[in-house]
Amino acid sequence: MDAGSTERSRTPVAVPLEPIARPLPYGVPEVGGTLVSPEAGSGTQGLPDLDVDRRDVMGSVCCPEDHDRRVNRDAVALRQAGQGDLVLMKGERWPGNSGRGCVHRSPAVGPDSARVVLTLSWPDRR
Repeated sequence: MDAGSTERSRTPVAVPLEPIARPLPYGVPEVGGTLVSPEAGSGTQGLPDLDVDRRDVMGSVCCPEDHDRRVNRDAVALRQAGQGDLVLMKGERWPGNSGRGCVHRSPAVGPDSARVVLTLSWPDRR
């Protein structure tokens, strides 16, 4: 760095580009934040905070359909990212966001389709 620059701390990030073959139930990022960009197939689905029943978000999932119905108060409120969208999901470790992390899930994937998602996550935003 030059003499006039301010040194910044470096935070490790993970940048997986991964195929997702199965639906995942609603969850909350246990990180500072995650950028998500669906590259192929169905995009990540999320819920506005007012439409979430958080009591079941982090519970065990024995039956994903029942779990999703308990978490999502209003099926119409579900939002879905499109291919190439860039979505910022604030996690539990985002400053002032404890207990309010973005509730999202991976949608079902058809037998002859694929889903590829690029994610960039960081542990804390400080």
